[in-house]
Amino acid sequence: MRLCRAATHLLRLDGGAITVGWATPARATICATDPVAARLNDLQEVVGDGPSYEADRTQMTTEASANAIRRRWPLFAHEPR
Repeated sequence: MRLCRAATHLLRLDGGAITVGWATPARATICATDPVAARLNDLQEVVGDGPSYEADRTQMTTEASANAIRRRWPLFAHEPR
């Protein structure tokens, strides 16, 4: 949790989560800074796409602002009514 909080502080983010993955599709979230970050991370696991999946694929940090999410991951951004 200290690493997660330190990273969000240094990067001036509102929140964040750390998810680890293995060679298989299995992934596990080991911490989240707050309930919103945890819920967003859970949603990515359900739809199988989003900022953490792109960061894993590209091995780069990934912008996850509301505009970037709507533009780059429309399934993840879809809000059911």
